[in-house]
Amino acid sequence: MAKQISAAGGIAVLDGDPFQPLWYNWIFSDLGFQDINSVIDFYAIALKDQKIKFPDKYFILTIAENELRNRKNKDTSRSRSNFELHLKLIRPQLAYFASMNEIYDGIAEVMIANDPIQLANSIYSSKYPSDYDQLQLLKKQVDFINT
Repeated sequence: MAKQISAAGGIAVLDGDPFQPLWYNWIFSDLGFQDINSVIDFYAIALKDQKIKFPDKYFILTIAENELRNRKNKDTSRSRSNFELHLKLIRPQLAYFASMNEIYDGIAEVMIANDPIQLANSIYSSKYPSDYDQLQLLKKQVDFINT
Protein backbone atom coordinates (compact mmCIF):
# COMPACT_ATOMS: atom_id res chain seq x y z
CA MET A 1 0.00 0.00 0.00
CA ALA A 2 2.85 2.42 0.79
CA LYS A 3 4.27 1.88 -2.71
CA GLN A 4 0.92 2.78 -4.28
CA ILE A 5 0.52 5.91 -2.17
CA SER A 6 4.08 7.05 -2.89
CA ALA A 7 3.72 6.32 -6.61
CA ALA A 8 0.62 8.53 -6.65
CA GLY A 9 2.60 11.39 -5.08
CA GLY A 10 1.31 10.90 -1.56
CA ILE A 11 3.03 10.24 1.75
CA ALA A 12 2.67 6.91 3.52
CA VAL A 13 3.66 6.83 7.18
CA LEU A 14 4.61 3.56 8.83
CA ASP A 15 4.64 3.52 12.62
CA GLY A 16 7.58 1.17 12.87
CA ASP A 17 10.67 0.10 11.00
CA PRO A 18 10.87 -2.96 8.77
CA PHE A 19 14.58 -3.06 9.66
CA GLN A 20 13.92 -2.96 13.41
CA PRO A 21 15.54 -6.38 14.09
CA LEU A 22 18.80 -4.95 12.77
CA TRP A 23 19.15 -2.25 15.41
CA TYR A 24 17.14 -3.99 18.15
CA ASN A 25 19.21 -7.19 18.03
CA TRP A 26 22.38 -5.09 17.96
CA ILE A 27 21.37 -2.97 20.97
CA PHE A 28 20.14 -5.96 22.97
CA SER A 29 22.69 -8.50 21.76
CA ASP A 30 23.06 -9.78 25.34
CA LEU A 31 19.42 -10.93 25.50
CA GLY A 32 19.86 -13.94 23.21
CA PHE A 33 17.90 -12.75 20.19
CA GLN A 34 18.73 -14.01 16.72
CA ASP A 35 22.40 -13.59 15.84
CA ILE A 36 23.03 -10.19 14.26
CA ASN A 37 24.93 -11.74 11.33
CA SER A 38 21.88 -13.85 10.43
CA VAL A 39 19.73 -10.73 10.53
CA ILE A 40 22.21 -8.86 8.31
CA ASP A 41 22.29 -11.75 5.82
CA PHE A 42 18.49 -11.86 5.71
CA TYR A 43 18.24 -8.15 4.88
CA ALA A 44 21.07 -8.25 2.32
CA ILE A 45 19.28 -11.00 0.39
CA ALA A 46 15.88 -9.31 0.69
CA LEU A 47 17.33 -6.00 -0.57
CA LYS A 48 19.13 -7.67 -3.49
CA ASP A 49 15.91 -9.45 -4.44
CA GLN A 50 13.98 -6.16 -4.05
CA LYS A 51 11.57 -7.74 -1.59
CA ILE A 52 12.14 -4.94 0.90
CA LYS A 53 13.62 -1.47 0.91
CA PHE A 54 14.57 1.13 3.42
CA PRO A 55 11.93 3.80 3.90
CA ASP A 56 12.38 6.98 1.89
CA LYS A 57 12.87 8.80 5.17
CA TYR A 58 12.88 8.05 8.88
CA PHE A 59 11.19 10.30 11.41
CA ILE A 60 12.41 9.38 14.87
CA LEU A 61 10.16 10.74 17.58
CA THR A 62 11.75 11.48 20.90
CA ILE A 63 10.88 13.14 24.16
CA ALA A 64 12.61 13.77 27.46
CA GLU A 65 12.93 10.76 29.76
CA ASN A 66 11.05 12.48 32.59
CA GLU A 67 8.11 13.09 30.23
CA LEU A 68 8.18 9.42 29.19
CA ARG A 69 8.02 8.44 32.85
CA ASN A 70 5.14 10.86 33.48
CA ARG A 71 3.20 9.41 30.55
CA LYS A 72 3.87 5.87 31.77
CA ASN A 73 2.66 6.68 35.26
CA LYS A 74 -0.50 8.38 33.98
CA ASP A 75 -1.42 5.51 31.63
CA THR A 76 -2.70 2.73 33.87
CA SER A 77 -4.28 0.87 30.95
CA ARG A 78 -0.95 -0.78 30.03
CA SER A 79 1.61 -2.53 32.20
CA ARG A 80 4.69 -1.44 30.21
CA SER A 81 6.70 -4.24 31.78
CA ASN A 82 9.69 -3.55 29.50
CA PHE A 83 9.71 0.20 30.07
CA GLU A 84 13.13 0.36 31.77
CA LEU A 85 14.65 -1.98 29.18
CA HIS A 86 13.34 0.16 26.32
CA LEU A 87 14.76 3.32 27.89
CA LYS A 88 18.18 1.74 27.36
CA LEU A 89 17.71 1.64 23.61
CA ILE A 90 17.13 5.38 23.14
CA ARG A 91 20.75 6.58 22.92
CA PRO A 92 22.11 3.79 20.72
CA GLN A 93 19.01 3.95 18.51
CA LEU A 94 19.49 7.70 17.97
CA ALA A 95 23.16 7.07 17.14
CA TYR A 96 22.17 4.33 14.68
CA PHE A 97 19.81 6.63 12.79
CA ALA A 98 22.24 9.57 12.95
CA SER A 99 24.83 7.39 11.21
CA MET A 100 22.47 7.07 8.24
CA ASN A 101 22.74 10.81 7.68
CA GLU A 102 26.50 10.46 7.25
CA ILE A 103 25.93 8.68 3.95
CA TYR A 104 22.57 10.14 2.88
CA ASP A 105 21.99 13.54 4.44
CA GLY A 106 18.43 14.02 5.65
CA ILE A 107 17.34 10.38 5.53
CA ALA A 108 16.73 10.34 9.28
CA GLU A 109 15.17 13.24 11.16
CA VAL A 110 14.73 13.37 14.91
CA MET A 111 11.62 15.20 16.06
CA ILE A 112 10.37 16.12 19.53
CA ALA A 113 7.03 14.38 20.07
CA ASN A 114 5.04 17.08 21.83
CA ASP A 115 2.43 18.43 19.44
CA PRO A 116 0.78 15.95 17.02
CA ILE A 117 -0.41 18.70 14.64
CA GLN A 118 3.06 20.23 14.46
CA LEU A 119 4.56 16.77 13.87
CA ALA A 120 2.13 16.04 11.04
CA ASN A 121 2.86 19.40 9.40
CA SER A 122 6.61 18.87 9.73
CA ILE A 123 6.41 15.40 8.21
CA TYR A 124 4.22 16.63 5.37
CA SER A 125 6.53 19.54 4.52
CA SER A 126 9.80 17.65 5.03
CA LYS A 127 12.31 17.25 2.24
CA TYR A 128 12.94 13.66 1.22
CA PRO A 129 16.28 12.42 -0.07
CA SER A 130 16.38 11.34 -3.68
CA ASP A 131 16.72 7.67 -4.45
CA TYR A 132 19.69 6.07 -2.79
CA ASP A 133 21.58 2.81 -2.97
CA GLN A 134 19.79 0.42 -0.62
CA LEU A 135 22.68 -2.03 -0.30
CA GLN A 136 25.14 0.79 0.33
CA LEU A 137 22.95 2.03 3.18
CA LEU A 138 22.79 -1.46 4.67
CA LYS A 139 26.58 -1.74 4.43
CA LYS A 140 26.94 1.61 6.20
CA GLN A 141 24.65 0.49 9.01
CA VAL A 142 26.48 -2.83 9.33
CA ASP A 143 29.78 -0.94 9.55
CA PHE A 144 28.27 1.27 12.24
CA ILE A 145 26.97 -1.73 14.21
CA ASN A 146 30.36 -3.43 14.03
CA THR A 147 32.31 -0.45 15.40
